Amino acid sequence: MSSPRYLTKSRFKLAVECPTKLYYTGKPERWANTQADDAFLAALADGGFQVGELAKLMFPGGIEVSATGNAAALAQTAELLRQDRVTLFEAAVAHGPFLVRVDILRKDGEAIDLIEVKAKSFSSCNPHAFRAKRGGLNSGMLPYLQDVAFQRRVLELAFPGCHIRSHLMLADTEQRSSVAGLNQRFKIRRRAGDRPGVQVAEGSDAGSIGAPLLTQTCVDAYVDEILSGPLKAPGFDGPFDEVIRDWAESYQADRRMPRPLVRNADDASSVPRRRARCSAASTPAGARRWPATAPPSTPARCWTCGTSAASRR
Repeated sequence: MSSPRYLTKSRFKLAVECPTKLYYTGKPERWANTQADDAFLAALADGGFQVGELAKLMFPGGIEVSATGNAAALAQTAELLRQDRVTLFEAAVAHGPFLVRVDILRKDGEAIDLIEVKAKSFSSCNPHAFRAKRGGLNSGMLPYLQDVAFQRRVLELAFPGCHIRSHLMLADTEQRSSVAGLNQRFKIRRRAGDRPGVQVAEGSDAGSIGAPLLTQTCVDAYVDEILSGPLKAPGFDGPFDEVIRDWAESYQADRRMPRPLVRNADDASSVPRRRARCSAASTPAGARRWPATAPPSTPARCWTCGTSAASRR
């Protein structure tokens, strides 16, 4: 029996960038996404993995969901959530076609706190950290808020009787480290055949990291705005729940969405871009699909977002 094809938070983020990428993800023979390794290396460079480990130390007694594979991780999470009070790291929660791994999940009776940890810096004293001066959401924070919104929606579906509160935990530029050489407690480890990871020094705990460098901010008001408004992505513009359901259905059915790759941007521009399920999409006249075996002789562009396809191989 094959494993379910979930729309995960990483695939959701990919679809927000360009829904066509959702079809190609996990298919290296058709789309060798070199940006995946770039993103991983960038996360190491900007301290993303170290920040994640630092955040865990701020929650003594937290339990890591260490099971591998979706089914095992979901089972371990469900068992741990039988407790009335518990803090989990990398909790796996699924509902229907959706699955998320929550950085930090805290349960206290029927109240659940969802905490997404990011290495992005912000100033806790800046009134426009999340909302721009003109009233809209800060464009630099929008991807992180959309990420949290997707996770909160999945938790709300999975735990309808609970009150879900959403938070972002970010590096606060207003804070200063009270511990010398704190970064030395979080060293990159390398094993043959494995990607690098973070090794936390023995004896590290909440007391050894000094004054908190990360600030947890409730973002419920911004998430409410995202969930109640249209979710906009290249080729898609509709109610949040409807769009993610469309994406999940198309991903499960392995349908291209919403448009295939075409030879060049000029061919694409002559056909109106419209919101449609993959089954309704077709190749415009005069365009041909990018071969799976090699890049085209001229730069191809994604029909949906205009990104150069050749750069993805």
